[in-house]
Amino acid sequence: QRAELIDKKIEAHIAGAPVVKADIVSALRAELITFTLPLVGIAAFVAFLIFRSFRGVVLPLLVIALTSLILFGFLGYAGYELQPMTTLLSPLMFVVGIADSIHVLVELEAQTKDGRTDIGAVMNHVFKPCFVTSLTTSIGFASLVVGPIGPVREFGLLAAMGSTLA
Repeated sequence: QRAELIDKKIEAHIAGAPVVKADIVSALRAELITFTLPLVGIAAFVAFLIFRSFRGVVLPLLVIALTSLILFGFLGYAGYELQPMTTLLSPLMFVVGIADSIHVLVELEAQTKDGRTDIGAVMNHVFKPCFVTSLTTSIGFASLVVGPIGPVREFGLLAAMGSTLA
């Protein structure tokens, strides 16, 4: 009888909230990597179609890359964990970064004469509209901080920071 018990295979399953959370974080990290590169490619292609220039592609991608790098660097430095809500920050930074970059680039193209551009005049013209849109976007996301759900509060704070930074 004892030999029969030893020969039987014992199956073990791991369950519980920590296991589910670890699986979700693992899947989210994989999805961030899987979807970020195609998103960058699509953004670069669309920027090239719109502006047909090197700076029209590089400027928006540079804004997005620097904003995401600083924001996710802060996320790690401050000890925030990657959660389903925080993974939405990457596409959000794409949208906010591209929007402001397009405003600047359109004005840059409009004020370029004889191959020369007055960057000061461009920034003077677009600063207020870009500032107001970024400010109102940041305020909107910051309003999530007063909610009762922890991950939503965290997302609101980080999205407000990212919008301001972009």
